[in-house]
Amino acid sequence: MQPVLVELTTALVLAVGEISPPEVRTPVVRLGIELLPRTVDTRGRMTLEGTLVALEIRFAPATGGVAKAMAADLERLRNTSFSARVSGRGLLEHLAFPTSADANPQIAPMTGWIREALRLLLPPLPEEPVGRGARWQARRRAQLGPASADENAVYTLTEASDARLRLAVKL
Repeated sequence: MQPVLVELTTALVLAVGEISPPEVRTPVVRLGIELLPRTVDTRGRMTLEGTLVALEIRFAPATGGVAKAMAADLERLRNTSFSARVSGRGLLEHLAFPTSADANPQIAPMTGWIREALRLLLPPLPEEPVGRGARWQARRRAQLGPASADENAVYTLTEASDARLRLAVKL
């Protein structure tokens, strides 16, 4: 098993003409994931299995009430297992993350956030070797509920050592 730590936050920024309400941010959600590489086929595709072993809300004064409600909902997702298949260059070809059997409507958006985090966790890798400070981008068509959008993800390798890689992702 390989431990992975992911921190998620979302922000909503709107502007209609001259009117721009304040930015709205969610509390930071920290996910502890255990990844287990299973197989690599002759084309270099890897199959992974994973489990959400820890889910934590990072409280901030402005999000206290929201964070407490989210923490209770997130706890229901602990020990959720998933599987993924990635190409030899890191392109996510398949992700199976189950929908919660829980009827709680608050779980659905959180499950979507986690799916998106897992998708971003396995970024497409550049063809050439890279080191610390490297930047590359990936573009795709994203579905956001009933709407679709062009997504541009910029990846920056902020730390690289024998034991650890750290990527910053900006969408």
